Amino acid sequence: MKYILYNFELIPESKLQIQLSNRAFQYNDGAFETMLFINGKVRFLEDHLARLQKAAKVLQIELPEILFQPETVALWVEKLIQENQLQGRIRLKLKIWRSGTGLYTPEENTAEVLISAAPQIQTPAIIEKADFAESVRTHFSSYSFFKGPNSLQYVLAGCEKQQRNLEEIILLSSEGYVSECLASNIFWIWNETVFTPEIRTGCVAGVMRENLLRVFQAESLAFQEGFYLTEELLQAETVFTSNAAGIKILQQIGTTEFSKELPDWLNLKLKENQFI
Repeated sequence: MKYILYNFELIPESKLQIQLSNRAFQYNDGAFETMLFINGKVRFLEDHLARLQKAAKVLQIELPEILFQPETVALWVEKLIQENQLQGRIRLKLKIWRSGTGLYTPEENTAEVLISAAPQIQTPAIIEKADFAESVRTHFSSYSFFKGPNSLQYVLAGCEKQQRNLEEIILLSSEGYVSECLASNIFWIWNETVFTPEIRTGCVAGVMRENLLRVFQAESLAFQEGFYLTEELLQAETVFTSNAAGIKILQQIGTTEFSKELPDWLNLKLKENQFI
């Protein structure tokens, strides 16, 4: 039997009842975090909770006090994992949504909370075939930095990826700048400098992205955030992506090929900081 945490109560997944009036179902009125449990702890838990808190503020959803207590959340996650008898790398999804009913105007603003856990499916570290999305663009807004409200654009991009038989798809902003990948941020290396798109391109403010930039700064590695055209990305030596699951290398975008390995100077720092 699989268990979930619903409002910080362990219940069998089969007992979860979602009403027709549920605002997550009716209006996608909420946000979520995807996290990785590895080496006995939730990686970057405080950063995930901080982003969720910012998201809730934007959505005007009132979070329970426990979501401001990383240590308590960690204990509940451990209980969830033990109850499900999971081991190794574990994928966690923390979802919040506005409780109550109402139409577009909500009747209340308190949060419902759901945490689920499942084995993390390992995928190859090298992505062989990627290309730029043609059907979807990202749009910067007050709520584009977190996961949830813009899910439809990623679903449509996922459909395009599938139809074009790609392993990864790269989204451009409404102005035509490189923004992000389907479920990850994108980085590339040229002339011993790491480049990544600005949050203002409409990409998600990824937790792994944030931690990579911290490492680059702490280790005095050259990096730049900005607005870059596809031509600038395609001149890169190495291209890689990052999300909660880790780092992957893009081998090819369209007909342009890149190095299958990170340069030694970057690989060393990522290993030292346990990112790879």
